[in-house]
Amino acid sequence: MPLLKIDEKKKPIVTLIAILAIVISLISIFVTQCERPPKVNLKPYLGVSEVLADETAKLLGPSGGSIVVISLDTKASKIPTIEAQLNAFHAAIKKKGNITIAATETLSPDKMGEMGPEMGLPSKLFHKALSQHGNANVFVSFLGAPVLKDEEIAQLPPTMPKLIVFASFGMGLKKLFDEQVIQTAIVPNIEPNPNAKKNPVTSREWFDQYYMVVTKETADKLSNY
Repeated sequence: MPLLKIDEKKKPIVTLIAILAIVISLISIFVTQCERPPKVNLKPYLGVSEVLADETAKLLGPSGGSIVVISLDTKASKIPTIEAQLNAFHAAIKKKGNITIAATETLSPDKMGEMGPEMGLPSKLFHKALSQHGNANVFVSFLGAPVLKDEEIAQLPPTMPKLIVFASFGMGLKKLFDEQVIQTAIVPNIEPNPNAKKNPVTSREWFDQYYMVVTKETADKLSNY
């Protein structure tokens, strides 16, 4: 069978078409062979933000006030769940009408080692927030409770912003409640919530499935951690 003769002038065009055909073929194989990553259910995270906003409003009272948000730096590293949480919190706070976010303190993801085994708010960042924003009414920490030594707790100022935390673990929180360092904490449920809906739909229903609100009056629950 004779070979197909191609005009020398058309060879570059034919070559380009062949390359494009190969690229498209490879993309097609990749798409068909690779499954899409599972979609993350953001509703539990959004529920945390909504409850944090509600509990912040309770701490401030009807007159409202100023707050400082402490979280991971999502500008340095994109973390969709945390970004969604922060956006939801800002939106919920805005709806309150009388609460102002005075500042945001962030921790770079590459410094998460400073959070220690407790996975809490690093002492250095907490003291920085106190020194720069001590006049705020409430600190809202998405990084958990501050990791403080006994001597650091003893040296805290007699009057300082109230503190509400979202903590992945309840370890060490009981002492901070007793010392009045924190006023409210959101932690994972220690045991199933009997009042939670079996088939949650709203973000608040998803929150009830996985988390609970702890205050000084209910901090004894944390002894089970």
